Amino acid sequence: MDVSKLLEDVKDIESFLVFALALAADRAASIAQEKENPSSPYGSDANGWENTTTESFLESSIAWSESSDFGMTQGLPLSNPWKQFAVFLYCGKFMSKHLIIRSNRSLRSLERAKARPLT
Repeated sequence: MDVSKLLEDVKDIESFLVFALALAADRAASIAQEKENPSSPYGSDANGWENTTTESFLESSIAWSESSDFGMTQGLPLSNPWKQFAVFLYCGKFMSKHLIIRSNRSLRSLERAKARPLT
């Protein structure tokens, strides 16, 4: 199962649930693989899971939504809220809250610099 492919296909409640079930199965497979063969504590877990607690998963999803205006700055259409929520969940898998915050600060600094008149 390719979770990223299922993410691309989200367009309604049915395709969202297919994606969500696949994401849950991906996490369950990661947990099973980690029990058999633990990953380095300095990298992601099996299947690319970086956020392995509910807290870190949600914090990263929220940080993504805040930094991207829930995907609007990345071109996610408002007409497909199922896709927006699917991306929200998917970003919880691997996005680093700290990198998102740092990136967001850098973007704001760049925007301020562009707004200053040249002298």
